[in-house]
Amino acid sequence: MLLRRRAQLLVRLNEELADVQRPEDVPRLALPVLRGAEHDLPAVDIHIDLQPGPAGAGPVTETLEVHGEERVARLPLAPGTDERSMLVVRLSPHLAPDEGYLGFLRLVAASLRQSLDRVRTLTAERRTADAERAMSEAFQRSLLPEPQRVGRPEVAVRYQPAAEQARVGGDWYDLVELPDGSLAVVVGDVAGHDQQSAAAMAEVRNLLRGVAYTLHPEPPSRVLQGLDRAMSGLAQEMMATAVLGQVSGDVDGSGALTLRWSNAGHPPPVLIEPDGAARLLETTPDLLLGLDPATTRVDQVLDLAPGTTVVFYTDGLVERRDAPLSDGLGWLVEAVRGRHTLGVGALCDHLLEMVSAVVDDIALLVLRA
Repeated sequence: MLLRRRAQLLVRLNEELADVQRPEDVPRLALPVLRGAEHDLPAVDIHIDLQPGPAGAGPVTETLEVHGEERVARLPLAPGTDERSMLVVRLSPHLAPDEGYLGFLRLVAASLRQSLDRVRTLTAERRTADAERAMSEAFQRSLLPEPQRVGRPEVAVRYQPAAEQARVGGDWYDLVELPDGSLAVVVGDVAGHDQQSAAAMAEVRNLLRGVAYTLHPEPPSRVLQGLDRAMSGLAQEMMATAVLGQVSGDVDGSGALTLRWSNAGHPPPVLIEPDGAARLLETTPDLLLGLDPATTRVDQVLDLAPGTTVVFYTDGLVERRDAPLSDGLGWLVEAVRGRHTLGVGALCDHLLEMVSAVVDDIALLVLRA
């Protein structure tokens, strides 16, 4: 009967402590269970102190103190160390302090110690994850500097890393002023989610910059074909999606602007009319970059009336684990409809604020005529 009662107590204790996340959760969850076992534990307390004792104090050891009729056992929760976390129990006056009784108390202390060990491991893992994430994000952001640009069109960019650890990856944006004053803009995504993908993204981004500048005034389709050839000959084996646009016209004055773009397997941009109406610039996208350097690509052309806004983005903005891509695209159109009065930077921030959980990186580029 005694052994069964103690075994049941240990089972309940371990169940309560199964999902402990913080040191302070150990006494909060354990004490109600232990204090319900008044036959074995007439008085019990748990002291959590993860700091080492005074210098030279040495390891904390198990003790059994006798004060008249009262016996108090103190069991360290990190035996062999100088950490001062402790299980303190006033023993029952009706039970002999034999090996069976003390062995049971040691099992209780072992359950508490295992929970604290799990907390230590979780804490160390979180710190490592936070450090890795900070380094990855800093690396990604170093590759995607804020554009220093004034004039027409207005442009704003944003990069939002995924919520999950080590999900930094190959999303990028860029804008390049071309020799005649026109502007090339691109948003793309290299396959993968790790620092190697981020490095590959930097390589593709730099290749595209060089090809766009060198081939100008060739249209975006020819630039992407040139990038495809360069990737096949110079870059590692990789795949990427991208939308490349060229904004030309009276970029220094107040005249009309024209957008030419080519889509290599990427989600379609969104157009916001000057009156706030919104629609996808849907076309049949061409093949992804990196699959066939001989593929033929096509261009689309659109005149941008003053006040027209175009939103370029990567799929992290619209992809959801529990919904088809069409739902995400529909959500995006509704999210920007009527937002024509927002500045380009405010529109970027509005979209990012509406994404509840970022499961993939997001790169955004918004331009306005």
